[in-house]
Amino acid sequence: MLNSQGHIKLTDFGLCKESIHEGAVTHTFCGTIEYMAPEILVRSGHNRAVDWWSLGALMYDMLTGSPPFTAENRKKTMDKIIKGKLVLPPYLTPDARDLVKKFLKRNPSQRIGGGPGDAADVQRHPFFRHINWDDLLARRVDPPFRPCLQSEDDVSQFDTRFTRQTPVDSPDDTALSESANQAFLGFTYVAPSVLDSIREGFSFQPKLRSPRRLNSSPRTPIRSPPEVLTL
Repeated sequence: MLNSQGHIKLTDFGLCKESIHEGAVTHTFCGTIEYMAPEILVRSGHNRAVDWWSLGALMYDMLTGSPPFTAENRKKTMDKIIKGKLVLPPYLTPDARDLVKKFLKRNPSQRIGGGPGDAADVQRHPFFRHINWDDLLARRVDPPFRPCLQSEDDVSQFDTRFTRQTPVDSPDDTALSESANQAFLGFTYVAPSVLDSIREGFSFQPKLRSPRRLNSSPRTPIRSPPEVLTL
């Protein structure tokens, strides 16, 4: 997206894996299928190189109008990403074709940006030969387009198909109320039977122990039945 001054802003990171440092491997499965790297889909473990695949898929989408691998359902889309042939339109420039192909290498170690050079390898590609990265990051580059906005709430630059829709909040996935959760603060595990009891009415009946008989050992105190707990 563009901000009010025309500078690029990255958005839509509602689902992402944080803190993937150099050399780290994760198995987190999240994102949008069409832009996922094959190593995520096969769950073989992945590192930061998956971001360069996603950038390549996004670049392909912006240049052609659709992601590089799509099908009529998720399963077939995933199959294409894992083993489908990359088709590049003839109208792409040689530099664009070369960069997209290097982004969409299925072997992460061969993918541009996937090595020790990381982003520096991408920045040096001929496709970006006219980009001054220092000026770009410092916002010293004059944007080619500046949106004309009347106020901070002006949404005239957005498609009316979306602005006319009624906002709908995402469903609350919280299974327990806040008061019920208070009982388990500090615990790392809760028995499923307890959870089931709470979900069925937010109360459970513990087993009562029989009081000890009067002829027990003198050192054994006589105990009354425990009280019934209600959350």
